[in-house]
Amino acid sequence: MSVQEENTVLEQLFLGLHHLSALDQFRSGTTVVDYARVGVLAWYYGVANAASAMTAAQSGSFQEDHAGTARVWDEQIASRGLAMAPFSWRVTSLVAQTYKAEVNALKGNSTGSLLTGPVTKQDALGAAAGYLSG
Repeated sequence: MSVQEENTVLEQLFLGLHHLSALDQFRSGTTVVDYARVGVLAWYYGVANAASAMTAAQSGSFQEDHAGTARVWDEQIASRGLAMAPFSWRVTSLVAQTYKAEVNALKGNSTGSLLTGPVTKQDALGAAAGYLSG
């Protein structure tokens, strides 16, 4: 790797760990509502930074926006089966008839949705699959 590529990988890993640390601190929180927005942002950027680190390590590339990171992540990681579920989940089309069937297959028998709080791991996986439907 070049120095720039190495710095990109390490920067993204550092940012991902920074966000993970913030989430870890929430365990001792007493009021869930106070942490919800920050928790969602920490989760989102933690995943985005980790994806950026992995794509930079895979190809030496760095995207300037999250859409670019998502596209490269799909091309270099998810479509090649290099990520574990649910991070490996993907749809192959934006045509409703196609992606709805793919989302339903990923969701399996879970009744979890984006409209209710998950109680079990299966509920959470069902809600995660729901994100793929837009």
